[in-house]
Amino acid sequence: MYFADASFSNNLSVYKGLLDYYLEHPNSDETRILFENIIKTAHYISTGKITETQIDHTIYHLITSMVDYGKTYNRKYFQDIDPNNIGKKQFQSLSNILTSLAAINPEFA
Repeated sequence: MYFADASFSNNLSVYKGLLDYYLEHPNSDETRILFENIIKTAHYISTGKITETQIDHTIYHLITSMVDYGKTYNRKYFQDIDPNNIGKKQFQSLSNILTSLAAINPEFA
């Protein structure tokens, strides 16, 4: 993954920008797979199917910030996702979640 050396403070902006670009130009299978994996990982961690130690280190901070126990709406959203049916709607919701995380935590934007 090409975000391994980026600090978490930059990750939200990088991921948000990449996701928004993908939503406007959905022609990269690599980008689609990246965001599908992010959403699936958030689902699996929020439902208890995996533990935090099983999260890929390149997306660890992103996932843990999205499904933090204090963010019950986000956590519930990821719990209710069908990991076998991820598409544009889920990508748009992820973009909105990243926007809200950046607004709530300006130090992570």
